[in-house]
Amino acid sequence: MKFVSLALAIMLPVASLAGADTRHGLEKRDTYAYTEVDGLAYRHCPNTSCDLMGRLDAGTVLYLYCYTRTGTTEVDGDYGWAQITQPANLANYWVALANGKYVTWSSDLPAC
Repeated sequence: MKFVSLALAIMLPVASLAGADTRHGLEKRDTYAYTEVDGLAYRHCPNTSCDLMGRLDAGTVLYLYCYTRTGTTEVDGDYGWAQITQPANLANYWVALANGKYVTWSSDLPAC
């Protein structure tokens, strides 16, 4: 019985980390978001000079990993861009946040 208790005490904390995303050495959780405008561009990097990969319809559900204002292009008065993680076909692309005019999100979005 002591072995089972010891095994559980060791394995439960390890098992809880299995689904954690630890990019950049910090655990971050994806943030639920959706697009506010039709035709929102998503790009290969957070800058309008980067390849345009496609456009999104208003109301598209996204999950965002983080945001940056470093090395970005200002869009509608804001340098903020967010990295997409879901849906899978959009993973690692970027969208301009435009002070929440283009994309709204459900909770704090951590810096990249």
